[in-house]
Amino acid sequence: AMGASDRILVAGMVLQAVVVAVGAYIIGGVFSWLLGLVIPPEIPVYYRPERAVFVLVAVVVAAVVGGLVSLRRVIRIEPASAIGAGL
Repeated sequence: AMGASDRILVAGMVLQAVVVAVGAYIIGGVFSWLLGLVIPPEIPVYYRPERAVFVLVAVVVAAVVGGLVSLRRVIRIEPASAIGAGL
């Protein structure tokens, strides 16, 4: 992070959060679909597109917000103190 602008750090974190969140969403969706195949037919399982979109948006927003909260500290810290200079 040393030498990189705050804008670059934020853009990189947002990109990583979105990629990880979408990847996790896809993996979770596949597992959910596979689980739906083995559940007995007496148990109704419904997959609604509007719920899937809502969950995707919620997961991406949560990942980005979580990343930005942790990135706040990284952006505010003095580089010399981060590497232990002056001890």
